[in-house]
Amino acid sequence: MPPKHSAKIPLSEIAKLEHLIDQEPARAPSEVSKRQAVAMLAPKLYEMRRKGYAWSDVAAWLSKNGLTMSAAALQRHLRSVKDTTARGGARGRGRGPGDVNGNALRALAASTSAAADPTGPSPKASPPLGPPVVEPKARDVEPPKVAPGFTVRPDRRII
Repeated sequence: MPPKHSAKIPLSEIAKLEHLIDQEPARAPSEVSKRQAVAMLAPKLYEMRRKGYAWSDVAAWLSKNGLTMSAAALQRHLRSVKDTTARGGARGRGRGPGDVNGNALRALAASTSAAADPTGPSPKASPPLGPPVVEPKARDVEPPKVAPGFTVRPDRRII
Protein backbone atom coordinates (compact mmCIF):
# COMPACT_ATOMS: atom_id res chain seq x y z
CA MET A 1 0.00 0.00 0.00
CA PRO A 2 1.50 3.44 -1.00
CA PRO A 3 2.08 6.00 1.78
CA LYS A 4 -0.52 8.80 2.18
CA HIS A 5 0.58 12.35 1.61
CA SER A 6 0.04 14.59 4.58
CA ALA A 7 -2.49 17.39 4.11
CA LYS A 8 -0.67 19.44 6.74
CA ILE A 9 2.08 21.87 5.79
CA PRO A 10 4.87 22.69 8.25
CA LEU A 11 5.08 26.32 9.45
CA SER A 12 8.71 26.44 8.33
CA GLU A 13 7.51 25.84 4.76
CA ILE A 14 5.00 28.70 5.08
CA ALA A 15 7.73 31.05 6.36
CA LYS A 16 9.97 30.04 3.44
CA LEU A 17 7.16 30.71 0.95
CA GLU A 18 6.39 34.12 2.54
CA HIS A 19 10.06 35.07 2.21
CA LEU A 20 10.11 34.00 -1.45
CA ILE A 21 6.90 35.95 -2.19
CA ASP A 22 8.37 39.09 -0.58
CA GLN A 23 11.38 38.83 -2.90
CA GLU A 24 9.29 38.64 -6.08
CA PRO A 25 9.17 41.95 -8.04
CA ALA A 26 5.87 43.67 -8.78
CA ARG A 27 4.44 42.64 -12.11
CA ALA A 28 3.52 45.48 -14.45
CA PRO A 29 0.74 44.81 -16.97
CA SER A 30 1.53 45.09 -20.66
CA GLU A 31 -2.09 45.81 -21.64
CA VAL A 32 -4.99 47.69 -20.07
CA SER A 33 -8.72 47.93 -20.79
CA LYS A 34 -10.26 50.93 -22.55
CA ARG A 35 -11.62 52.15 -19.21
CA GLN A 36 -8.16 51.94 -17.64
CA ALA A 37 -6.63 53.68 -20.67
CA VAL A 38 -9.12 56.54 -20.31
CA ALA A 39 -8.36 56.70 -16.57
CA MET A 40 -4.65 57.02 -17.32
CA LEU A 41 -5.25 59.65 -20.01
CA ALA A 42 -7.95 61.59 -18.11
CA PRO A 43 -5.83 64.66 -17.20
CA LYS A 44 -4.69 65.03 -20.83
CA LEU A 45 -8.22 64.51 -22.14
CA TYR A 46 -9.52 67.28 -19.88
CA GLU A 47 -6.64 69.43 -21.14
CA MET A 48 -7.89 68.91 -24.71
CA ARG A 49 -11.34 70.06 -23.53
CA ARG A 50 -9.79 73.21 -22.02
CA LYS A 51 -8.18 73.85 -25.42
CA GLY A 52 -11.67 74.01 -26.94
CA TYR A 53 -12.20 70.48 -28.28
CA ALA A 54 -15.71 69.00 -27.99
CA TRP A 55 -16.09 65.48 -26.60
CA SER A 56 -16.86 64.24 -30.11
CA ASP A 57 -13.58 65.79 -31.32
CA VAL A 58 -11.62 64.16 -28.48
CA ALA A 59 -13.24 60.77 -29.20
CA ALA A 60 -12.51 61.13 -32.93
CA TRP A 61 -8.89 62.04 -32.17
CA LEU A 62 -8.54 59.01 -29.88
CA SER A 63 -10.11 56.76 -32.54
CA LYS A 64 -7.77 58.10 -35.20
CA ASN A 65 -4.82 57.35 -32.91
CA GLY A 66 -5.74 53.77 -31.99
CA LEU A 67 -8.21 53.98 -29.08
CA THR A 68 -11.57 53.55 -30.82
CA MET A 69 -14.60 54.77 -28.87
CA SER A 70 -17.61 57.04 -29.20
CA ALA A 71 -17.98 60.36 -27.40
CA ALA A 72 -20.68 58.84 -25.18
CA ALA A 73 -18.41 55.93 -24.20
CA LEU A 74 -15.55 58.34 -23.49
CA GLN A 75 -17.73 60.46 -21.21
CA ARG A 76 -19.08 57.34 -19.47
CA HIS A 77 -15.54 56.10 -18.81
CA LEU A 78 -14.48 59.51 -17.49
CA ARG A 79 -17.53 59.62 -15.18
CA SER A 80 -16.69 56.18 -13.82
CA VAL A 81 -13.11 57.33 -13.21
CA LYS A 82 -14.42 60.33 -11.28
CA ASP A 83 -16.85 58.15 -9.30
CA THR A 84 -14.11 55.65 -8.48
CA THR A 85 -11.64 58.27 -7.28
CA ALA A 86 -14.27 60.15 -5.31
CA ARG A 87 -15.42 57.01 -3.49
CA GLY A 88 -12.00 55.41 -3.29
CA GLY A 89 -13.16 52.08 -4.73
CA ALA A 90 -14.32 50.33 -7.84
CA ARG A 91 -17.86 50.46 -9.15
CA GLY A 92 -19.91 47.38 -9.86
CA ARG A 93 -17.91 44.19 -10.41
CA GLY A 94 -14.28 43.94 -9.44
CA ARG A 95 -11.48 45.53 -11.39
CA GLY A 96 -10.61 42.25 -13.04
CA PRO A 97 -8.49 39.18 -12.49
CA GLY A 98 -5.07 39.70 -10.99
CA ASP A 99 -5.79 43.29 -9.99
CA VAL A 100 -7.17 43.01 -6.49
CA ASN A 101 -6.59 46.59 -5.37
CA GLY A 102 -5.89 48.38 -8.66
CA ASN A 103 -2.15 48.10 -8.02
CA ALA A 104 -1.38 47.02 -11.57
CA LEU A 105 -2.97 50.15 -13.03
CA ARG A 106 -1.16 52.36 -10.54
CA ALA A 107 2.14 50.60 -11.22
CA LEU A 108 1.74 51.00 -14.99
CA ALA A 109 0.73 54.64 -14.66
CA ALA A 110 3.71 55.32 -12.38
CA SER A 111 6.13 53.54 -14.71
CA THR A 112 4.86 55.39 -17.81
CA SER A 113 4.93 58.79 -16.12
CA ALA A 114 8.38 58.09 -14.65
CA ALA A 115 9.64 56.98 -18.06
CA ALA A 116 8.27 60.12 -19.69
CA ASP A 117 9.90 62.53 -17.23
CA PRO A 118 12.00 60.91 -14.50
CA THR A 119 13.04 64.23 -12.93
CA GLY A 120 9.78 66.13 -13.28
CA PRO A 121 7.18 66.47 -10.56
CA SER A 122 4.30 64.06 -10.47
CA PRO A 123 1.19 65.27 -12.34
CA LYS A 124 -1.40 66.99 -10.23
CA ALA A 125 -5.11 67.24 -10.74
CA SER A 126 -5.97 70.13 -13.01
CA PRO A 127 -8.15 72.97 -11.70
CA PRO A 128 -11.79 73.13 -12.74
CA LEU A 129 -12.79 75.13 -15.82
CA GLY A 130 -13.89 78.74 -15.54
CA PRO A 131 -13.44 81.28 -12.78
CA PRO A 132 -13.47 80.11 -9.17
CA VAL A 133 -16.90 80.05 -7.60
CA VAL A 134 -17.14 82.35 -4.60
CA GLU A 135 -20.19 81.77 -2.49
CA PRO A 136 -21.44 84.81 -0.57
CA LYS A 137 -21.47 84.55 3.17
CA ALA A 138 -24.80 84.55 4.95
CA ARG A 139 -24.23 87.97 6.45
CA ASP A 140 -23.44 89.47 2.99
CA VAL A 141 -26.73 88.31 1.46
CA GLU A 142 -29.83 90.38 1.90
CA PRO A 143 -32.70 88.44 3.39
CA PRO A 144 -35.28 87.58 0.74
CA LYS A 145 -38.46 89.58 0.56
CA VAL A 146 -41.17 87.46 2.09
CA ALA A 147 -44.89 87.61 2.36
CA PRO A 148 -46.24 89.52 5.36
CA GLY A 149 -46.66 87.36 8.42
CA PHE A 150 -43.47 85.38 7.90
CA THR A 151 -40.19 86.44 9.40
CA VAL A 152 -36.86 84.68 9.56
CA ARG A 153 -35.73 84.00 13.08
CA PRO A 154 -32.58 85.98 13.86
CA ASP A 155 -30.77 82.91 15.22
CA ARG A 156 -31.14 80.98 11.94
CA ARG A 157 -28.76 81.09 9.04
CA ILE A 158 -30.29 82.02 5.68
CA ILE A 159 -29.62 79.37 3.10
